[in-house]
Amino acid sequence: YDRSVPGSPRYRIIGDVGRGEHTLQIMDVQPEDAGVYECQVTPVQALNHPLLRRKTQLSVLVKPSLPRILYPDVPPPDNQLIISQPDPIMRITVLCVATGGSPPPSFRWILNSHEIPTKLISTPSHFGRPEQAFWAKLAPIIETHPQKEESRLSILKSGLNDGDQLVCSVTNAATQMHHDPQQHNLTTWVTIRIHTPPGPPKIINPETNHEYVEGEELKAVCVASPPGNPFGGLFWRWLLQPAQVDDPNVGSISGLGGRGGARLSDYSSVEAYLQSMDSRATAGGHTSAQSERYHPRDLISEDVQPLHYTLKKEKDQLINTLIIPRVKRRYHAAKLICETGHPVGNAHQTSINIYVKHCPANVTIGVEGDTVREELVGGRREFVVYGRAGKIKTLICRTGPYFRQANIKWIAQTLDSDITKPPRQLIGQSRIMRTPDGESWFQESRVDVRIAEEDDRSYIDCRVWGEGDCRVDSRVRLDIIYKQPLTSKEEIIIMGRQTSLKLKLVPQKDDNGAHYHCLARNSATDVGVTSESLILNVIFPPQRVAVSFHGQSVVSSGQPLVINCQADTSNPVATITWWHFRCGPAHVFDQIESVIQTNHPSGHRILNDRRIMEGAKCKSEQLEGEHLSWAV
Repeated sequence: YDRSVPGSPRYRIIGDVGRGEHTLQIMDVQPEDAGVYECQVTPVQALNHPLLRRKTQLSVLVKPSLPRILYPDVPPPDNQLIISQPDPIMRITVLCVATGGSPPPSFRWILNSHEIPTKLISTPSHFGRPEQAFWAKLAPIIETHPQKEESRLSILKSGLNDGDQLVCSVTNAATQMHHDPQQHNLTTWVTIRIHTPPGPPKIINPETNHEYVEGEELKAVCVASPPGNPFGGLFWRWLLQPAQVDDPNVGSISGLGGRGGARLSDYSSVEAYLQSMDSRATAGGHTSAQSERYHPRDLISEDVQPLHYTLKKEKDQLINTLIIPRVKRRYHAAKLICETGHPVGNAHQTSINIYVKHCPANVTIGVEGDTVREELVGGRREFVVYGRAGKIKTLICRTGPYFRQANIKWIAQTLDSDITKPPRQLIGQSRIMRTPDGESWFQESRVDVRIAEEDDRSYIDCRVWGEGDCRVDSRVRLDIIYKQPLTSKEEIIIMGRQTSLKLKLVPQKDDNGAHYHCLARNSATDVGVTSESLILNVIFPPQRVAVSFHGQSVVSSGQPLVINCQADTSNPVATITWWHFRCGPAHVFDQIESVIQTNHPSGHRILNDRRIMEGAKCKSEQLEGEHLSWAV
């Protein structure tokens, strides 16, 4: 008869029917085959036999999957479980998962070959045991859920060490049936890696605030111990005074400035540092004026680029050596900060103040109650002071900001000055004043000069000596104004006892500011009567505009570039406007090629160049500049 089991192709009955053998054979046993099976024998009605039955329980054993350790919900990369210390979160919780086992597996946690107990005995007699003291540092908490096929371990981070090995082991009846005893337990593991930031940094050279001469090499060394795990970083940063950043005369340092470098500025760290500095100031470390000077809003953060320092590890510390070949006045009164960096923990900082001895960037001469005129003599610019012979002019010499030392000398030299008649020194009165930030000085010196006949076309120099060989000069020329009678071609008109005379002239730009007087006298006296002066105001345009670079003409990206545009003498003073023309590279190249290939006389070629540029389709943008003018 048919002994197959309908609807279950994996089930069949085998055995010798004649001998009464009815064996149920299950092929390719599956977990769902588990259950209670019953064999029933139908009774013979004629013999009145009872129904015979026998039950048996079938259990299907299945090995679980290889366990996985998850933190928090994913396997740690490369089996490296990274823990940061110090960490406000005191405990770490890891999960071990092994699925598909039948029966559900049992879990064990093992640390460095020692099984972690599920419960700690807290009686006093057990605390003295070494193993109990060890586990007490970890305070392990194990929660196993067989039906969820997972086990959760929570331990204190402070009890772990770098390199510890944490193992999760699972087993069930299926694994125990394996012929290889090493396969009775399925395991997985992770290695504990403790990441710690470097210790607080310390600048050991120079140890305190330091002064340098402009152009001198600046060398600073910062250390941090311990170096951190893995090794951390040490970075340098400037906190600059805004006056130094905004002043185009303070210069710049090659290779420094801009953004980027080791990393972008961490303004939150700067804020934290300045807040701690303010707290020290409140405790008496700084005066209130100094505290206001160092407000976070007032200082500018600038990273030092890595090309200026080297970082290495020696013994148990990080060493960062910073070398700036030529320090510039831009970094005068700046804070040089050494800061740690690490993926974990907070950045720590320390700083020293850097002062750069420098002379004034410029010096100017003015006249009290009058103006200094600017003239071109033989293509050379000269500043001129006009006055009458016998009059006294008060000249004022003002320096730009400087630090530490500057000496002013007034020198007068005539056109016939030589070895036998050397220039003479004038005695002036000077006063020294502090800049608004309180970190630099500037001077003002006044000298009274009585203009003599021999002083016509002579020169007055204001010479300033600063630190080292630095010297800055400014010069004015003295010109004497003479009374010159003018001849009028008009006839004198007599009206009764009154007379009048017209003066016709064609004023030139050199006549601007000239004083005209009318003198009347008769035979009754040799002393005439002079009218009030009439000052001629001649309007004329500038004849020349020159463009020059204030400092270096080639700078690195991110560095300030100052271009000076100067128009010569005009009345009224000319208004200067800057424009930036943006042309595409291909367009400019085509224009240049067409100019180069044009063979015309020089005059036509210049005209052709201008015509091409005027016809070029370029985007223009008006720029804002700082307007300076000199009275004429």
